Amino acid sequence: MNRDPSDPDGLKAVRPSGSCRSGISTLDPVLFGIGSVSVLGQVVLFREWMVAGYGVELICVLALGAWLLLNASGVFLAASGRGPNLSVTLFLAGLGVLADVVFIRSLRNIAGLPPGTYLPLTVFIPAVVVSLLPLCLFLGAAFQRAADLGARHGRTLARAYAVECSGSVFGGLLSSLMLYWGIQNMVQAIVCAAITIAAAILAVEIIPGRGYGRPGVSALKWLLAAIFLIALMAGSDKLDQAMTRWNHPELMESLDSGYGRLTVTRSQGQTVLYQNDVLIADTQSASAEELVHLACLQHPDPRQVLILEGSAEGLAVEAARHLPDRIDQVEIDPALIRLTRKYMTEDSPESGLQLNIHTHIQDPRQYLRSDQTYDLIISSCAEPSTALANRFFTRTFFKACRGRLAPGGILGFRLNSSENFWSPALAYRNASVVAALNSVFPHVLVLPGSVNVVLASQSALVTDPRILISRYRDRDLKTRLVTPPYIEYVLSNDRRDEIGRILAAQDAPLNTDDRPVCYPLTTWIWLSKLIPVLAHQNVSVWIQAALRYEWIAVLFIILVCGIGMNRLAASGGSLAYAAAGFAGFGGMVMESAMMLHYQTQSGALYQNMGILFMAFMLGMSAGAVATLNLMSRFRDRPGSRFVDALLFFLPAVVCMGWAGMQRLSGAQNLILMGALLSVAGFGVSAIFTRYANNSGHSRPLYAADVAGGGIGALVCGILLFPLLGLSRSVFLLAGMSIAAGIGVALSRRHNS
Repeated sequence: MNRDPSDPDGLKAVRPSGSCRSGISTLDPVLFGIGSVSVLGQVVLFREWMVAGYGVELICVLALGAWLLLNASGVFLAASGRGPNLSVTLFLAGLGVLADVVFIRSLRNIAGLPPGTYLPLTVFIPAVVVSLLPLCLFLGAAFQRAADLGARHGRTLARAYAVECSGSVFGGLLSSLMLYWGIQNMVQAIVCAAITIAAAILAVEIIPGRGYGRPGVSALKWLLAAIFLIALMAGSDKLDQAMTRWNHPELMESLDSGYGRLTVTRSQGQTVLYQNDVLIADTQSASAEELVHLACLQHPDPRQVLILEGSAEGLAVEAARHLPDRIDQVEIDPALIRLTRKYMTEDSPESGLQLNIHTHIQDPRQYLRSDQTYDLIISSCAEPSTALANRFFTRTFFKACRGRLAPGGILGFRLNSSENFWSPALAYRNASVVAALNSVFPHVLVLPGSVNVVLASQSALVTDPRILISRYRDRDLKTRLVTPPYIEYVLSNDRRDEIGRILAAQDAPLNTDDRPVCYPLTTWIWLSKLIPVLAHQNVSVWIQAALRYEWIAVLFIILVCGIGMNRLAASGGSLAYAAAGFAGFGGMVMESAMMLHYQTQSGALYQNMGILFMAFMLGMSAGAVATLNLMSRFRDRPGSRFVDALLFFLPAVVCMGWAGMQRLSGAQNLILMGALLSVAGFGVSAIFTRYANNSGHSRPLYAADVAGGGIGALVCGILLFPLLGLSRSVFLLAGMSIAAGIGVALSRRHNS
């Protein structure tokens, strides 16, 4: 029997009989499952991409753009009548999420890249598209198939949208709860596949008259699916470890914590600890000596010492050699402490020195809000290539450290560098950090080496090596690297003056929470992989040239947005599509900015990504329901255009909330951030639902919304965040939304 290709579910000729109505009653659970997997699948795959990209959060923003664009492609595919029916589409999506995880973990092997290499854009962009293609394409097509089935039985696109958003809320909550309970990302991927396959089985029941509804066949489907998923779940640990060994052949243990993936390897007596595949400590390194002793020797008598992170390196043990009264060690990740004590700590004669070391599990930036003062603060955070690490190199962080230092106290930290040659990008990055430090501390000293030790204080720092060598001998230190000749070398080396000249020559802005130096540098590094000549260009010249004309570009974009919306509203043309696209674009700008801001303030994006997604989708679900119930009373009334204008003003309201949040000391609070994201989601959904409820072109309208979101994520990741920073990007969106609302309100004709 030939089937109409535009009707793969075979419902054109089906009358709404009792059995069909009964089958359609399962449509809401199917849509709920699609929404759940949309968010849970995003979180699972974005966590994998954060590990593959060494924790760089901009990867999530770019991947989100690719996700939405591919999702829109799936909508168009289903709208054209091509592709499999709903149940088959969902089943393929369930297999797709597992295939995506395998692909991402094996990417370097497939591309012929050795472990530890940076993914260039020529590999990264195609890999993101290939990895997300199966799940996004099938989920987009599944939503459109389900929405079409509902439409044939009197259900609106807005209702389908609301049900899917409700499922997204559940998916976001589930992802965070599973990580909180210690369920690994691989198991979460299997759960994601299980939900999708269950939705596929339910979707079969929607189509009556094909023999699928017989009790025996239905029970057999559920039994086979259960056996398949239980088998996967039973072997998930071995499968997870086997795939991790593709990049870490000498694997000892790997686990997903709330702050990233921790991996321990051991080879030839050396134990190495990685976080998001970035090496953070090994048992044979003397890096702890270099930072701790050069900082401790600067102080004549350090009694109270605070060490921020670095427990895996043994920084506290090195500091204990100076015999302080108390050492406070602060780590944000309890899982890292467990792995350190299990694999990195070795029995040594210095074990007694650890009696005065007190470990605190807390975010270091939060710990700095205490009233305790210290003679010495040592920060051992990774280089500022991600928002998670960059938050320990900003002006806000340095001010917090200054507030906890006693008179004559010293702050010490490291900046990854180069012994002989600084590339323009490296010089720009280091100059931005040192500029932020100089704005807080009057005395700053940068010591040369493959890793620069940076010291800062309110009092003058010691530059005479004889004084430090005398303190070294008085304290009877026994060290491998930091010896009197080494101290003489780093303080009297002519490279110390050369570093000062290089930093002074850079026209770099202060590194701040709102405009992190890691964003433009990460983008620049990616581009230099694609265009090698950029590696030798002065990055500051390019960035300053872009910033010189930023306000002209911002005003031009706002003006074009207002005029464009006014013309579309006046002509009665494609206003619905433009509004849907604007809603998607604005939603992604707000969501991405707030997620990155939350990462900067708390460092817990890896753990709470699902909750933030959930908050945004909760607002979208509420916006869809509220708009369906309230907007109908304004339909076809003379003032309806002003009501629509108010909807466009909602992103500006979120912007005001953002400005208020920036001034609050508790800006990192998850509840506060979730509430703001919910308001943002409400505004996005209200705009879309308003036009989806009145438009007769539901298929391309949903695709326009998703495509707008994809474009917004890509523009944020490549242009807005690196150049404007987070707040200015959000305020640009506020200007665009106000201009769009005014344009709609001033139109003489309003026909959505």
